[in-house]
Amino acid sequence: MNCGVAIGLMIAGAAAEAAGLALVAYDIWASSRRQAKLMRRNQLVQIGTALEHDRALGIRAVGGAPPGARRVRSIEERVMELEERVAGLHRYLEEAREHQVQVSRQLTDEIARQVAEARREIFERFEDARGLLGNELGANLRLRVVGLLLLVIGLVIATVGNVASVSC
Repeated sequence: MNCGVAIGLMIAGAAAEAAGLALVAYDIWASSRRQAKLMRRNQLVQIGTALEHDRALGIRAVGGAPPGARRVRSIEERVMELEERVAGLHRYLEEAREHQVQVSRQLTDEIARQVAEARREIFERFEDARGLLGNELGANLRLRVVGLLLLVIGLVIATVGNVASVSC
């Protein structure tokens, strides 16, 4: 075989091995970056909920003369009775509004508690998955490092062998 062809083949082989080495090295670098990004711990921050909710209540006033009433009352009596009813309705509406606000706060607190619990559970499951994935990526990274070392050793041995065969 021609010495020029043998040298060309050795150079091409060395270049191919060097390219393989570069690709494996790049893969190790990219994997280590992905692993570092994946292993970074997140922090769960929960913000308190708004407690005040005002809504209109569907309240109707029903009135009229009681059944069996025959006596005609004076306008002053009717006005006084209506004023008392209006004052009673105002008290009732205020109590109903306070009750509605209290119930709304309780519901909002319960919803916020359930949402916080769900977020905490999702966060914990994500962290568990992150740990498992990080271990898996780390294992793959170790195998790639061993492969890289074997490739370097093979490159050195092949180069030495090729150089020795050329001088023969």
